[in-house]
Amino acid sequence: MEKRVQIVKNGPYKVTGGVPLVGAFIVTDDEGISQSWGRGKQYEDKDTYFLCRCGGSDSKPYCDGTHAKNGFKGNEVATRGAGPVRKYSGEKVDLLDEEEFCASMRFCDGAPRE
Repeated sequence: MEKRVQIVKNGPYKVTGGVPLVGAFIVTDDEGISQSWGRGKQYEDKDTYFLCRCGGSDSKPYCDGTHAKNGFKGNEVATRGAGPVRKYSGEKVDLLDEEEFCASMRFCDGAPRE
C-alpha cells in the first residue's frame, strides 16, 4: 500500500500505508532559541489512521469525530508571508523556506531574528 496523507473535507487527515507516527518537539537553549528537534512519543504502528485537524478530539493526535459536532470547517490554505522564500529542491519534494519565520534548521518558530 502506498504511503499517503489525504485531507478529509471538513474533517481529519487520513493517513494510509503504515506511515509511522512519532511526536517531536523543539529543543531550545536557555534563552529560548531553537536548537534541534527532540523525539517524543512513538505511537502504535497502524496501516490506516485519522489525525485530528479541528483541535477538539479527546484522543489527540487521533480523530474521535468531534469535528462533526463542533462545526469545524477545514478551509485553511497555505499562504506565503511577506519575506523572500528560498527553495530547496529534494529528490521527491521541494521545501520552500521563509527565513523570517524559520530557524534555518527546517522548523519554524516565533523566536525573534537578528
